Formats: sequence, C-alpha cells, structure tokens
Amino acid sequence: MMTAFYREGDRIEQAFVRTVHELAGAPVWIDLNNPSFEEERRIKALLNIAIPNREEIWRNHITNHMYSDNGSSYMKVAVRHKTDSQHPKTSAITFIAAPQCLVSIRYTYPTSFEHFQRRLVNNPQSFPTADHILEGLLEEMVARVAYHAELIDDGLDDLSHQIFADHAFENKQGNPSQIMRRIMQKLGALNSLNAKTHDSLNSLLRMQTFYRDELGTEQPQLTRRLVLPCRVRVPGV
Repeated sequence: MMTAFYREGDRIEQAFVRTVHELAGAPVWIDLNNPSFEEERRIKALLNIAIPNREEIWRNHITNHMYSDNGSSYMKVAVRHKTDSQHPKTSAITFIAAPQCLVSIRYTYPTSFEHFQRRLVNNPQSFPTADHILEGLLEEMVARVAYHAELIDDGLDDLSHQIFADHAFENKQGNPSQIMRRIMQKLGALNSLNAKTHDSLNSLLRMQTFYRDELGTEQPQLTRRLVLPCRVRVPGV
C-alpha cells in the first residue's frame, strides 16, 4: 500500500494510491506500507533511487547499516510493536531522504505515522521541505517512546511499592508463592518492554546523528533541532 503526500500551493494533500500507475507528479513524501515488488519498481523508476527489498531491510537492520548513495541517504530505525503482549518485538523502518522527496518503507503499523500524517495535512506550513517532514516524523516517534517509557516507569514504581512497602503482603488472599509469581511475571514483562524501548530509542539517536552529519552545515537550524527531541530517559538506562 502506498500513501503519497503532495504540496498544492500552501496545502499538503494526502493521496491513497491504489495502483502504481496512479502515482505521478512530484510528491514530497511517499509512505510504502508492506510494498509489493511492482510498487518498489515503480518508486525506483519515478525517483531514480534504489529501493531495498524486505530481505535487504532486514540485513541492514541486523548490521545497523546506514549509508548515502547517489545523493540519497538510506537510514533505518527500530520501532516497537506488540507492546501489549508478553513478548514485545521491534521492526525496522527504512527512510530514504532523496533530494526532493522522503520515502519510508515499513512492514508494521506504528501509531506515530498515523498521528504525524494528520499533523502534516493540518499544519503544512510547519513542514516546508522533505527534510522538515522527516524531522517532524522523528519527533513524533520519539514522543511515542517517551510516552511508553513513562508508562514503564509508572509500572516499575507500582511493583516496587507492592514488593517493598511496609506490610506489603499482609491481608493478601491466596498462595503467597502464586502472588509473588504474578508479580515476577509483571516485572519480566516490564523488563522486556523496557529493553525494546531502549533499543528503539538508541536506533532513533543513531539515525538522527547520521542524518545530522549528512546535512552538515547546509541547514544548521534543522540540524540543531534534530537532536533535541531525543533527550528521553528510559527507566533502568
């Protein structure tokens, strides 16, 4: 599935592209969600850039590989998903900062994308270039990390009170070992979520550092802003 964003005067229009032949003109952002081979081929021809397939994205994710090629920057971040399960996971999202267009390639559905797409359409003046769109999207992703980090912090505080408060286990009904088992299960789930949050935040920091270095002195105000949103404390880190 492809979603394209076009600048029309002082507005940004969102277009849900059903077939690759509907994609034309000069989009400022193309969001590829679980793209087909034909969609990858079409974007490659339209923008004259290389589009990594799913296997290449996985390989770049494992090796933490970010690079520039023919005027475009290829970057990746790890985002968390299945956060409500006992086994949260991270998935890679690839960003390609081409000279006139941002391309994102993903195989997951982070809420940060949906939230930012609404911001982009409602406040187009805040995002005059593809670089500013990428900056705004990264800010939204960091905000989600900060929100979940706060929830983890609250959960750990609550468990700490349950375990270490005076008379913590008095008047508790049930087998004490079962009560402690449930507490340890909650602790394990929070620890797993905390580790994935840490991984996601670190990948965002690495990507921001890489892209800031790529921009260099061309856009000094933008490069200064890129580092500010990532000052997030993750519990236990």
